[in-house]
Amino acid sequence: MMKKRHVHIQRVGVSSLCGSSSSSLVAHPLCEQSRFHDPPLRRTILFVFAAGIFHDCAVHDIDTICWVVGDFPTSVYAIAHAHIDMIRSCNDVDTVIISMKFRDGTLATIDLSRFAAYGYDQRVEV
Repeated sequence: MMKKRHVHIQRVGVSSLCGSSSSSLVAHPLCEQSRFHDPPLRRTILFVFAAGIFHDCAVHDIDTICWVVGDFPTSVYAIAHAHIDMIRSCNDVDTVIISMKFRDGTLATIDLSRFAAYGYDQRVEV
């Protein structure tokens, strides 16, 4: 017979996730995931003027993860693709996965998409 497990999910602001204060929730993160998914082509006109998904989306997630970890990554790997023709015609991509490894062994992933059929989704999991 399987034993029931109760999982407590706490929704907090990013500023309370880490730090040196006794009120921080995470002393040392082992793994992080950041997700940013836009609703379907919500900001169509922005693609023409945007500097690309790495510049207008990924940079914010990278900054947040580096702030939570308290260091910069020692290795970074990114893979991307343009599924949407309009975005491809702007020489951009609409789906990105970024993996990062930090000096202390912390691993982080960033999942970006300009098309989320279920709507807007932004979160950080530590």
